[in-house]
Amino acid sequence: MAKVATAPATPDAAAVRVDELTERRATPVKWWAVAGAAFVGLQIYVYTAWIVSGDAQRIQTGVDEVPWATEAWAIAHQILIPIGAVIFLAWIARGCIRARRLTFDALFVLAWVACFWQDPILNYTRPQFFYNSVMLNFGSWTEQIPGWISPNGRMLPEPLLFTGVIYVLVTPMLSIISCWVMRAAKRRWPQMGAFGVVAFAYVSMVVFEGVLEVAWVRTELMAFSGTIHDLSFFGGERYQFPIYESLIWGAMLTAMGALRYFRDDKGRSVVERGVDRVRTSTRQKTALRALALIGFANIAMLGIYNIPMQWIALHVDETPAGYPSYMRNGICGDGTPFSCPTPFEPVPLPESGPQREP
Repeated sequence: MAKVATAPATPDAAAVRVDELTERRATPVKWWAVAGAAFVGLQIYVYTAWIVSGDAQRIQTGVDEVPWATEAWAIAHQILIPIGAVIFLAWIARGCIRARRLTFDALFVLAWVACFWQDPILNYTRPQFFYNSVMLNFGSWTEQIPGWISPNGRMLPEPLLFTGVIYVLVTPMLSIISCWVMRAAKRRWPQMGAFGVVAFAYVSMVVFEGVLEVAWVRTELMAFSGTIHDLSFFGGERYQFPIYESLIWGAMLTAMGALRYFRDDKGRSVVERGVDRVRTSTRQKTALRALALIGFANIAMLGIYNIPMQWIALHVDETPAGYPSYMRNGICGDGTPFSCPTPFEPVPLPESGPQREP
């Protein structure tokens, strides 16, 4: 009996199946990159609308005189932090030159920089913090963020040489330090699992971050005007500091540190997995990786920090009295139609109008 030969699958059909499988394995990095591209587009819109609106104007210190010590601290920070950023970026650039490509750390710093637009979102629902307007600023882009609620958000003097450079130097550096802490803990206690090393790093980040921000509050570079007093150091005073600020920011810094720590043998983080299977040029793969990291960083900052802080904003105690004009900057309180937050004042909505006569 003659055997009927079965025609083998054509090479083209096999290649199609391989391509489909490769495409599926590359999906995670693509989804993260889509998220990153959306955040990049959003912040381009926000910054552009802010400039076009005419709101990008220097906020002045007002009628109250800035103490010489506070002004000295402000000048020192606006000089030393940018110098530190230049040194840090030189270190990053050196690694890129040696590798002859953009390294993970270069993309990591870029992801942190792409989170800067979220810095003032803490005041999204109602004012919870102030910046000192003695520092270089052009107001804030807050009112261009979709759905913004808090009145006079544009009056927040976002200090470009302070917080703007912090997202280039301090936050990436602290995240890298948290990664180093994870490695040190693993070397010291090899049996320690993933949860243990992350928890170890988290505690260190809470301490580091808390010390920095308490120093900035005590030198009047910034102020947490709206806090839950029982959950704050010096609750009810002008220099109060919410303990949960360090707990939440510590989690954000640790999350970014963990992203750097838990990488595969090719140096890919979890959000970059699959990029090597994407059929495209090396430059386009680098762009995909950058967008994926930007997507993760922005989602983490929203989910870990900014969204929980909006819930807290609805429960803050009375804003301490006595904040000078260079801290309030016409956001709320005396000389404005809006009271600073208290447990007895409703959250003013855009259509509700002034709470009281100025």
